[in-house]
Amino acid sequence: MQRRHFLKAAGATTIASLGAPGVFAQTLPNTPIRLIVGFPPGGGADALARVVAQKLTGLWNQQVVVENKAGVSGTLAAEYMLQQPTDGSALLLSNINSHALAPAVRSNLRYQADRDFAPIALLGVTPNLLITSASNPMKSVKEVVAQCKAQPARSASARRDRARSSTSR
Repeated sequence: MQRRHFLKAAGATTIASLGAPGVFAQTLPNTPIRLIVGFPPGGGADALARVVAQKLTGLWNQQVVVENKAGVSGTLAAEYMLQQPTDGSALLLSNINSHALAPAVRSNLRYQADRDFAPIALLGVTPNLLITSASNPMKSVKEVVAQCKAQPARSASARRDRARSSTSR
């Protein structure tokens, strides 16, 4: 099976599982269900949310609308979600930013990801890429590492390390 077909099948299975009757402990609310997204319209998270909202609208026969609450890498949306009624009328489309990275580096969050939220489904996996312009002579990680070793003064980590050592003197 080709990877893209596997990913489509896995995504369809996940979305179909959300349509199962046992997903909600109570009946669906009579109001539209809001799918809150911590990123602006037009990006990857928003695009995924719109596909999911469309599929859930059909599965549940209940309108699901996307509500963008962009800012602070998704943490504003997470905090906003906790202010919503717990009647099933709001869901949060989250990612690693607001539920793993921010709690690891910020002590002033108004939520604890593991205490205040319950995961429902994994909707997808987003790859992270290291890319360069087509005209850059470096075409592999090995070449980038070699360049950084050959010219450490030009690498960002070398500049950061020098800045740290000069401020700690």
